Amino acid sequence: LFVGLPLDRDCTESCPRSGKVEMYRRAPDGFEFVRDIRPSNTEPALFGASLAFDGERLAVGAPEESAVYIYSVDDAEVVLEERIPHEGINSEFGFSISLEGDLLAIGAPSENNSATGIDTEAFDTSCVQGDRGPGAVFLYEGPTPWRQAVYIKADARLAAMQLSLPGPAGADGLMKF
Repeated sequence: LFVGLPLDRDCTESCPRSGKVEMYRRAPDGFEFVRDIRPSNTEPALFGASLAFDGERLAVGAPEESAVYIYSVDDAEVVLEERIPHEGINSEFGFSISLEGDLLAIGAPSENNSATGIDTEAFDTSCVQGDRGPGAVFLYEGPTPWRQAVYIKADARLAAMQLSLPGPAGADGLMKF
């Protein structure tokens, strides 16, 4: 069991809210705490705002940092595999995530590119830097290194973006939606 605590501080009230994830495992009388998972930096990140676990890998969203962290998980051992950053300013990249095997969907509900459609130019900067845009979904293929495969940009604001990937692809390699 993983619990995201995006507003957690690593020290006193003067520290930024970097966030953390707590890991628990089943015990005979319920669940027991295993460990904390913290981001590699202490900047404001909202680390743990979104979580996705596929049984082997844990994806952790840090939308204030516009990044997603990928960890390999084996029993109580948790190892950072990769940090996937996004260059967009105020995009909230990592606000929502879904992980299914070698596919990772990452939501960025404020991504400010003004293009629309699928596989459009992901870094069209015609929006004023700092403006909140209508949002986007990034589909990555992996594992390590994860690479961006598809960029989906809606033409309306995706204010409450939630993501879910379908099960594994069929024998033909196509996703069944």
